[in-house]
Amino acid sequence: MLLARLGPVASLFSTRFAIKKSQQTQLSKLQYRAEGNLEVLNELRAFMKEKARLDDEYGRGLEKLAKSMQSKKFRRGPTLSGMSGKSTANLFKDTFKKPRESKGTGPDVSHQTQEEEVYVNEDGSSVRAIYTTYLALITESERMGKARAYASDRTANEISEFLKDYTKERNVSLRKTMDFAIKYQQELHTTYDDLEKMKLAYERAAKETETAKRKYEETAKKPNSGFNALKNAVSGMDGEERVELLRQKWKSLDARLAEARNDYLLAIASVNSQQSQYYSHDLSTWMKKFDNDFHAVARNMFAIHTELETSLAQSITDAVGHIRVVCDKIDHKIDTETFVFDNAQLFADPKPYIFEAYPGDRESDIVVNETSKVVLGHKLAHLQTQSDEIASALAKKTADHAGVKQLAATYAATPQFGNAMATADQLLDLENSMDILICVQRRLTAQIAILERANIAPIKNTDVVLPTRGLTSASNLSSRFYVAVYGYETNEEGELAFAEGEELTSESIESNGWLLVTSKRTGRQGLVPFNYIKEIVTGSPTITSLPRFPKPTPASSAEKVQALYDYAGSVAGELTFSAGDIITITNKNTGSADWWEGEGPRGKGQFPVSYVKQLTNGSRTSSVPTSPRLQAQKPRTFRVKALYDYSAGDAGELSFSTAEVIEVLDSSDNDWWNGRLRGAEGLFPASYVERI
Repeated sequence: MLLARLGPVASLFSTRFAIKKSQQTQLSKLQYRAEGNLEVLNELRAFMKEKARLDDEYGRGLEKLAKSMQSKKFRRGPTLSGMSGKSTANLFKDTFKKPRESKGTGPDVSHQTQEEEVYVNEDGSSVRAIYTTYLALITESERMGKARAYASDRTANEISEFLKDYTKERNVSLRKTMDFAIKYQQELHTTYDDLEKMKLAYERAAKETETAKRKYEETAKKPNSGFNALKNAVSGMDGEERVELLRQKWKSLDARLAEARNDYLLAIASVNSQQSQYYSHDLSTWMKKFDNDFHAVARNMFAIHTELETSLAQSITDAVGHIRVVCDKIDHKIDTETFVFDNAQLFADPKPYIFEAYPGDRESDIVVNETSKVVLGHKLAHLQTQSDEIASALAKKTADHAGVKQLAATYAATPQFGNAMATADQLLDLENSMDILICVQRRLTAQIAILERANIAPIKNTDVVLPTRGLTSASNLSSRFYVAVYGYETNEEGELAFAEGEELTSESIESNGWLLVTSKRTGRQGLVPFNYIKEIVTGSPTITSLPRFPKPTPASSAEKVQALYDYAGSVAGELTFSAGDIITITNKNTGSADWWEGEGPRGKGQFPVSYVKQLTNGSRTSSVPTSPRLQAQKPRTFRVKALYDYSAGDAGELSFSTAEVIEVLDSSDNDWWNGRLRGAEGLFPASYVERI
């Protein structure tokens, strides 16, 4: 009961206004809480609406992208068109022909299970794993796009639209509940006011009764005393009559007091009963009315969203699992074996060449006699010298390759020193150069082996010694003869000027795009650009296929470099140094652009350029001249039409739209062409256009 909580009756009335204010605050809190419920549902609706829009945009965009990619035709691969909407389970069976039986080309080709079926194109060639994986990615993306769009529709309808209607209805019911609660509290507050009135009436009646009783008792004790006698005289009554009158008045007031007391007690009972009902029942009922079914609705909305996202997550897991399965089949060895199998005739090792004797010639092997022995001896010496030079060049390339790999590893471990990716091209160039040297060495080794099996002894010339100018010379080789294809004018020290058609001789080999020659006309010797001359004596193998580099030039006398890493010379003539050592460059004409000669704290010798950084820049770089004929040639232009839209990804690329006509300025590269469109020039992918 409220009285029991609040103490004495007087305390109740002293806090009546505080109680009324507290109850009004209760109602405000309930309203605030209910409006907060609707507010969060409105925010949830707005979020779900926007999420549904984004999901729909993403899903339909992904589905559209997947379909457009399926409709494109690989210029160098299978056709994937018409695959839109097909289930991944039957995708490959619907796309390609039935699986081909195991090729059985060797012990490395295992029997394929149902999961490892190899499908074939219409032309009978195998479908490479990269295409099946790509197709799986596209189709799974389309399926995921559809799933996302479906989830978006459900989110919009079952969550966003539902909450829109629900919050609208709940706003109306909340106002009704609030109006009822206000009226209820007003009725409760009326009982508080009535209780106060009853209390005041009771107190007034009690006070009047107490006064009347006191007068009666005082008069009854001395009805004829001096003061009472005076009052009797004034009233015209004797003492007994006056005492009786006061008694009757007291009894009348006492009856009124009893009535006021009864009304007061009834008012207290009424207030206590209504207040007990309010705090024990009505408040909890109001809370339910204010909340209504908010919690169930909110829980259901989140449950729907969780269900949709769980379904999408499972779909993504299934899609990724399928892609992973087909992705695991991308294997270099298997792909190469399949490729070779499909192109067996092209990649089959041809039969060895055999000597086809001219009619009447009965010899089928190298003839060794007194005359040919000398010629073959000179040839063997020449081949051996070339082989030694190739071996030396290969050893340096190998050392350079190891140095660049170490540099790449250092950059990878400490990116602040440099970009490891920047060394990739340098490594590739070195590997290509090494492959060329190995190829040339293999040819030389085959010829040397034949001559040695014929018991040919090498014959070396020792009567001519030519300066090497830093190139790899071979003074013991027989001279080779050249003719100038173009004239060359130069004032550079160490270079040789000549006229077109001039005859030249050389006992050196080409290096870095330059060759040391002697002019038959003037007898002068010097370096000439190798692409300006042509050898006119055939028979012995040359190494003109070696990669060409810019012409080496002498270093400035003051040029210094600092070692980046430790280097220990592996052969005689190489310089050993430690990281941080300062080396003075004495010569850059070492026969290789990747090796310089210098003097450091531990002596003199050659060292790899990739192991140092320059401290000064006083050197001059000269490139091999371009031949006049190549300079005069201009590429033929033609026009192409764009098959697809293309947006430039980097500076220097050309953007265009489908069906636009582009003028091709350079098509020397198979994959990227240079073209002009609307006055702008740039690179673009050749696979995006067709020639017209």
